[in-house]
Amino acid sequence: MKSSRQVKDLIKNMSKQRGIHAQLLLRNYMFERLLERIAHSDFNQHFVLKGGVLVASIIGVDLRSTMDMDATIQGYPVNQDAIEKAFLDIVSISLEDGVILSLEKVEPIRDEADYNGFRLSILAQLDQVRLPLKVDLTTGDKITPKEIEYQYQLLLEDRKIEVLAYPIETVLAEKLETMITRGTTNTRLRDFYDIYALLETKKAGFNNDLLQKTFLSTANHRGSEGLLKDGEAILNEVFQSDYMEQLWTRYQQQYPYATDINWKAIENAVLRLWKMSIK
Repeated sequence: MKSSRQVKDLIKNMSKQRGIHAQLLLRNYMFERLLERIAHSDFNQHFVLKGGVLVASIIGVDLRSTMDMDATIQGYPVNQDAIEKAFLDIVSISLEDGVILSLEKVEPIRDEADYNGFRLSILAQLDQVRLPLKVDLTTGDKITPKEIEYQYQLLLEDRKIEVLAYPIETVLAEKLETMITRGTTNTRLRDFYDIYALLETKKAGFNNDLLQKTFLSTANHRGSEGLLKDGEAILNEVFQSDYMEQLWTRYQQQYPYATDINWKAIENAVLRLWKMSIK
């Protein structure tokens, strides 16, 4: 285990070398400390990692930052008392890494009508550094064919931890389905970036037949299969929208790794995924 001084020095050096804000690297490190505690807990078989932390792990933390952690819960009661008890146990696990985690709050997720779950507020401390973390836990997602055992490479150590995670096909299928159902009302520009990055970096190998099955399974599960016949037309409308292009420009301004990726490149990647996803 590295000392807190070593951790801070490594993050400072990595920040300079890769041109990533040190605070983003520190947040990523703290999420890893939480993930490793989950991996050491009885809860590890119920916690399935998805979202930005997973995408950043696949393509590289220098190509994707995230402010929160997302996971699906399987085979475990999703009520406030059960979730609170599980995470009180998790944050109490000592790994001798100098990090202290405290569960501050558990509250229902109310900002996304499609989701049923809870948002956790966790305080991470390393010496005098205090960093708030958000973890969104949802349930009811369709994972095709099933979750995978994912080898999560640690940021500052040459080792991996094993966690359950979404297969890449489910990651892509959910993002594409959301684009079709939300059309020009979609404000999740990170999904557009993620599809581009996952396809263009070629760091995420996927099975095309499984991608097609997963996309159809996701649409059926979400009740959006009727929209698929109009999928290409909806996507064309999205990419012809000045408003959506403006949203992309704002995303570029906020995240330096997206600066050199124009809207046309995003369109090409999404339409390529669409063609790969339909039979």
